[in-house]
This record gives sequence, structure tokens and C-alpha cells, in this order.
Amino acid sequence: MQIYLISGESIRLIDEEVNKLISKEKNVEYFDLNTVELEDILTEAQYISMFSDKRVIVVKNSFIFGSNKVSDKKMEILLKYLENPNEDTVIIFTYNDKCDTRKKITKIIKEKYKYIEIPKISYNDLIIKIRELLKKDGYTIDNDSINYIINNCLSNYDLIYNELVKLETYYNNPCKINFLDVKNIISNNIDDNNFKFIEAVINKDLKKAFKLLDELVLLRVEPISLISLLSREYRLIHCIKTLYDDKRDLVSISKELKLQAWQTDKLLKNSFRYTYDELENNIICLNECDSQMKKVYFDKATILKTYLLKMY
Repeated sequence: MQIYLISGESIRLIDEEVNKLISKEKNVEYFDLNTVELEDILTEAQYISMFSDKRVIVVKNSFIFGSNKVSDKKMEILLKYLENPNEDTVIIFTYNDKCDTRKKITKIIKEKYKYIEIPKISYNDLIIKIRELLKKDGYTIDNDSINYIINNCLSNYDLIYNELVKLETYYNNPCKINFLDVKNIISNNIDDNNFKFIEAVINKDLKKAFKLLDELVLLRVEPISLISLLSREYRLIHCIKTLYDDKRDLVSISKELKLQAWQTDKLLKNSFRYTYDELENNIICLNECDSQMKKVYFDKATILKTYLLKMY
């Protein structure tokens, strides 16, 4: 089989499926369709390796199989390759979402090649997975702790895996995991992470913002909703900065903007971090991000990350 398409909600489960396919292969290359053009990847796939009879190319973030609109040129290039693929190259496309089975390219892969759709993992399977992952490293865990982890990670396997790594790092040695430690270490919920992400961006803490953004993406939080929250925050900071510079007191500012006193106080402190130009520039750039996310097929999280790098 020369071509595979693997899709599913879990990045880690997709990676596990890919690893099954490439476990015995030595010549494996990875590409990301968000950063490399499809034409360049398919050109690479046509080459014959000098060191091995067989090559494997893994193409991550294959948005061309999703519901987003893709240019006719990209479709034509891929359809042409599907008609006559290089027999010495195996291509594994992966897509962290549901594929659009109405698209011609998806139909061809389902008919002529191999399409693997990874189903959503069940609650019971998550329990088994958690026990197996911890047991492999010498840890044991009780049912209450497992249920707490699953519920606080909203049954998201990718996030659960990250939290288990965090737990093992905390203990650093194989042992029985304590429920109270689990409660103290495991991230609480989406709203909490949303708040922490906005706070990290406003504080210009890029490292923390990127980490939280990756966790929110795993939780299937739409980056466009984060854009909206950030825009609102910067607008409020701009308003409070303007009113404060006009000699308005905090009580009247809170009343006019319908905010609690503690919110006004916090926003005012944040306003001292920015000039008017910086605030206005952030608002304009966030509006541009919002427009991009609604118009183009490019990965939305990447658009948000690009904004963060550009601004800070």
C-alpha cells in the first residue's frame, strides 16, 4: 500500500497508528502541510532513495482532506499523483479532525488506498490506557484519581497524556500516585485555562502563552474564540487607560464599563504595560487574525501563534 490517510480527534492516537505502520522502516521523513507546500512534498515523494529500496513520508496537518476550501491547483497536483504514485515511496497523510468524505481526493484514497479513521476513545478505554501508561513506568493509581483526571481533561486523551507526564515528573520515581497530589497538579478546566492564556498574553509571557495555547487546542477550543477574548481585553484596557488619563476615578470607571472594582483595578494595572499605540496595534492585528481565520484554510492556531510572535 503506497498511500494512507489517518484521521481522528486525538493527535497522540494518530501518532500511535503511524508508529505501527513505520515501526520497521528506517527511511522516514516528516513534513507539515502548514509549513511546506504540497507540491514540494509530492516532488520529494517522486525521488528514489539512494540508501534504501523504500521511503516513508509522513505528512502532518493534512488540512486538504478537511471541510476547508482548498485551491484547485493543490487538488489537481494531488489527484495527478494519486493516479500514478511512486511505488518506492509510502505517503502517510494525517489529519487531526474529521475528513470530508465528499471530496474526490478522500473518496479515491478510500477506494484505492487505505483510509484509517480513529474513533473517539471511550471512557473505559481511557481508564485502561491510563493504567497501562503508568504501569509501564512503574506507577500505580486508584480509581478516584483516574476518574478525576479523565473528567478534568474532558475525556481528551492528548491532554490526559500530558497530565500523566506532569504527574510522573512531579514524583520522579515509580510509586503509588496520591489522589490529593492529583487534585493539586492536574489542570482544572477550559475556562481556567482560557483565563490563564489571556493573562499570559497580556503579561507578555510568550512561553506560558504558547504552552497554554497548545493545551487549549488539544481541548478543541477554537482559536477564533481566543482572538475574541483577547480583543475584548485590549479594548477594555484601552478604555480604562483613556478614562484614567482623563482624571476619572476607579468607581466611576467601573460603573461606566459595568465592571467589578477588582476587574477595573487589574485592567488599570495592565494598562501601564502598554502605550496607546501598542494597544491599538494589538486590536488591529487581532482583527486581521479574525479575518484570516474566517477566510483561509491555514491552521488557525498557527495564525494565532504568528500574531503572538509578531507582537512580542
